[in-house]
Order: sequence, then C-alpha cells, then structure tokens
Amino acid sequence: MPDLIIRNGHLLTPSGLIAAELAIDGERVAASGKELNGAAEIDAAGCHARPGGWTVMSICKCA
Repeated sequence: MPDLIIRNGHLLTPSGLIAAELAIDGERVAASGKELNGAAEIDAAGCHARPGGWTVMSICKCA
C-alpha cells in the first residue's frame, strides 16, 4: 500500500491537464489514476501536480 494519496488535483502531463490521483510510495510516484488507496491522503483541490517533474533550461544569447 502506498504511503500517500494526493486526491482532487490535476496532473500536468505531456497531453495536457487531467483529473487524477497520485500514489506516492517512499519518495517516488507509484501510480496515477482514480480511487487509489494509501496510508494517508492530501486534498489537492485547486492544485496542479507535475509527476516526475521536468528540468527546465533556458538559453539566452547575450549581445
């Protein structure tokens, strides 16, 4: 059973925003979906999550 379920949020995926839950086990995302079970829950209503995160790099050309 995952340690934590994040409910009622929106996941930002390469396909766009989707309404789903995240299951967190230790320090990793274990699953995403609906009606997941875990030891504890967080209500993320009104929040967005980026599972796995992204590295953002910007390149600037200075004159």
